Amino acid sequence: MVSSTYTDLTAHREAVCDALLRLGFFPLGMEYDSAKAGKDIINSSMEMVSNAQAYIGIISHRYGGVPQDAKRNPEQLSITELEYRTALKRRIPVFIFLMSDDHPVKRQDVEPLEAYQDKLRRLKADAQSRTICATFSSVEELKSQVLQSMFELRAQLSVEEEPVGKRAQGKRALAESEPPHLLAIPNFISGHEFVGRQEEIAWLNEWATDSDPLLVIEAIGGAGKSTLAWQWLTEQATIARPNFAGRLWFSFYEGGADMTSFAAHALAYVTRQPLSDFRGRKTAELAVMLISALREEPFLLVLDGLERVLVAYHRLDASQARDDEVASGKDDRACIKPADSDLLRQLVAASPSKILITSRLMPTALLNRSGDLLPHVRHRFLGGLHRDDALKMMRAVGVKGDAETIQHYLSENFDNHPQIVGVVAGLVKDYVREPGNFDRWAVDPQAGAALQLSKLDLVQRQTHILATALGGLEPGARQVLSRIAALGYAVGFETVEALNPFMPPPPERQRSKSIPLWLGSNNSVFRRVLSWAKRLPASDENDDYLIRLEQYHKAEEEREAAYLRAVEEYQKSEEVQQALPRLISALDDLEKRGLLQWDRQNNSYDLHPVVRGYAFDVLEQSERVDICDSIADHFRSKPKDRYGETRTVADVQQSMNIFRALVQAGRFDQAINFYRGDFANALSYSIEAYHEILALLKPFFPGGFAYPPLGCSRTSDESYLLNNAAVALIELGRLPEARAALTAKLPLNLRERDWQNIRICLTNMGETYRDENKLSQAHDAFELAFELAQATIIFEDMARCQWYLMGLYRIIGQLEKAQAACDAFSRRPISTNRAIYRAGEIESELCWLSFYRGVLTVEQLDDADAVARSGNSRTILRSLAHLRGELALERDDMALAGAAFESAIEMGQAVGLAVGHFEARLALVKARVGERAQSRELCDRLHELEKPPHLELAPAYLELGEVERAREHALQGYSEAWADGPPYSRWWDLAQCRDVLKALGVSEPQLPPFNPEAAEPLPYEAEIRAAIARLKK
Repeated sequence: MVSSTYTDLTAHREAVCDALLRLGFFPLGMEYDSAKAGKDIINSSMEMVSNAQAYIGIISHRYGGVPQDAKRNPEQLSITELEYRTALKRRIPVFIFLMSDDHPVKRQDVEPLEAYQDKLRRLKADAQSRTICATFSSVEELKSQVLQSMFELRAQLSVEEEPVGKRAQGKRALAESEPPHLLAIPNFISGHEFVGRQEEIAWLNEWATDSDPLLVIEAIGGAGKSTLAWQWLTEQATIARPNFAGRLWFSFYEGGADMTSFAAHALAYVTRQPLSDFRGRKTAELAVMLISALREEPFLLVLDGLERVLVAYHRLDASQARDDEVASGKDDRACIKPADSDLLRQLVAASPSKILITSRLMPTALLNRSGDLLPHVRHRFLGGLHRDDALKMMRAVGVKGDAETIQHYLSENFDNHPQIVGVVAGLVKDYVREPGNFDRWAVDPQAGAALQLSKLDLVQRQTHILATALGGLEPGARQVLSRIAALGYAVGFETVEALNPFMPPPPERQRSKSIPLWLGSNNSVFRRVLSWAKRLPASDENDDYLIRLEQYHKAEEEREAAYLRAVEEYQKSEEVQQALPRLISALDDLEKRGLLQWDRQNNSYDLHPVVRGYAFDVLEQSERVDICDSIADHFRSKPKDRYGETRTVADVQQSMNIFRALVQAGRFDQAINFYRGDFANALSYSIEAYHEILALLKPFFPGGFAYPPLGCSRTSDESYLLNNAAVALIELGRLPEARAALTAKLPLNLRERDWQNIRICLTNMGETYRDENKLSQAHDAFELAFELAQATIIFEDMARCQWYLMGLYRIIGQLEKAQAACDAFSRRPISTNRAIYRAGEIESELCWLSFYRGVLTVEQLDDADAVARSGNSRTILRSLAHLRGELALERDDMALAGAAFESAIEMGQAVGLAVGHFEARLALVKARVGERAQSRELCDRLHELEKPPHLELAPAYLELGEVERAREHALQGYSEAWADGPPYSRWWDLAQCRDVLKALGVSEPQLPPFNPEAAEPLPYEAEIRAAIARLKK
């Protein structure tokens, strides 16, 4: 609790409350529980003391107000003294800060009544006799003292115990987060006060009442789209449309925010159900429920910063990327995950609810194939502020000067870009010669006139003004800003404090190199050795050994004692004592300059993307290394991720933070060493985080994945990263890119004669050919890999090649060869390396082979599923779910088929994989059980895809009676299944298409037979065959 007189200590109380908030305390005081609202002042004060964990009393030269109450205040004590005595009775920590006689005061702030002067003297004497007491001569000194005292108190308090005031605040926030109250995830913090934008407010008001449910506000970074959306949401929306059932703000700038999280939070809010009811569900499932709820009542949902779910921002440094660094083509504006695109499109049908989106790029999901807006979608591009509004913004922070001069300068140089206007205002406010005088600042050759903006374009001007703003910072404040910029997301004070640049490095323990490591002070090992040495038979050699042991130990004890003294001196040093106050001062300065945003409620710090991008870009390499090393060390000090228990990306967030910091520090070798092995395997096989893998690896491949990575000192690391990227690209269906990466990998392995990696490369290459329907080349790649494994006599590799061949033989209908390959696999040892073989792979392949033969049983499926689950092999589990659906379809068990396909869809969508072929199978199930409207809606959506699942859509449209579309997809599916022509055709797929064509009375198309001469050789095939020939000699 903060206790003091009020009118004479307004600035002091503000400084103390600021310090408490930054340290994570909630300051109870009259600012937060005012008696002027009709509350009894004594009851109100005593209630706050009762709820407080500690008491802070600020005593000035006034005694303070004395409430007249003979029963409750018979001694005629001031409110401050009543609060102080109650705190002492409660035995909570009490901290008293006395204003010194050197502190400047106004005459009216000195106690005029002699009786109260006596009471004030007695109060000060009492406080000095029994509490922690300090004197201050300025607001800054008081804040510094409070920070030091509260820092020590925070360390003493249990981490599990939360201040009562903060708990109460949390309960109030929870109660107010239900409709119709606004729910903000998280609260928005603007770097400047909102001004103007009346024209934009007007068209938002008009949109609120029209029939179009979705509006996208597009603008470059710093244009104020988030500020505009927040202002309208909080101040205007319910005026324009009073019947909104509730309002939700969801920011994608928050670390870990994605469309699945948005859908879960939105559903919890609009249905008034616990968030836990929706966490863990897949985007597609949440989307259906959300749209249904939004159609029942008119809600207003704001999705802020949607560009973060688009391909263009799918990069390790997304939070630091500037507009001029980001691609904006059609593909770049697509959603990373297909399920996100589906949800966006479904939101267009959310009427009577309204969906407002802010984004740096217009998502292609909301456009048709021609690039036009979908029906009922509106789009606005947000430009700069109006000239008058830019002037108001400058005036609001105390900038003075000729209005026309200011307006012309901002309009001509910066197009009234709000973020930059705020930065310019900060520069003028801190102008040394005359703070706040724009006219003088603008013509000063050492200030505004030095910018020489006329020679630069708009983007360069923005960069130049930011350079000037950062250049004017004290070195420590600049380091604080750079550290927050390097983190890439909003961070809590604990993390900022851990990276405090003002904190000097602690003393290090020193050991003599001549002393064995196992000999240390108070070391049980040493004591045992010493005891043993004393029992040795007397001899000159043994006596000398005992003397040396005792000398070693004594020297180590002296070093340890010296170290402990150094630690004690370090902790008491002025540098350490002032490190926290200096950090707080720097944070306060950055916020006032418009460079830093502080969320007081969550005590977190963030930067606008424009500021973040520039603040990180301008770091010298040595600075970047130091900062990112500090970040990596900070996260390494925390508990490690448990890769064996990994299920989601959140489970490896700590590892991603460390990897990101190492990459940004330019420590590529360390980053690769950290990435290789368990971390990479968890991402690939436990989570299937293929999008995240490519984002993590992208800094190593500035020219694309067709070239060896940069920053690797070892060829083996280059090979590993190329292969890792290729596997992710294969799973995402980006097959030409995957093959290019593998083609770049092969010469590295050939040069090193790394036969196993060449085998891996060939089998992965075969996967790209197989998935691209080049089945003849796939067979060549798998066979060549097998020949290499035989030549090198690597039995595990032979087994792996047999597994690949088994799958291919099954696909082309050579079931006996598939069985033979399976038998050969069973005779070989299976690798325990998860990167080579995953639990359940052979069991899954045997299930598919049994299905093609018509002998698959549910029991066999269940056994394979159990093995795959034991190894947390998601890809295999999804394949088995697909197969379970196919078996149920054949057995006419529509309930089981629907559940299986839904499971496969959910697993794929959870990690951003295409699931159209599963959805088409689900559409067939729905058509057969009478849900024809849902089936047709699903089929029509899939029909519009650039690459529709023809094979699966054909029977679904046939079931719906859509003859023409069934015919179209059956013919296209037949052509795809034909592939290279028999024997390199997809046997089972061809049979499915023939059944549909036969039912339609359509003849099979006449396609060209397989031409062995047309097949192209594999990359580096000649070199590999030559190597095999040498190995066989």
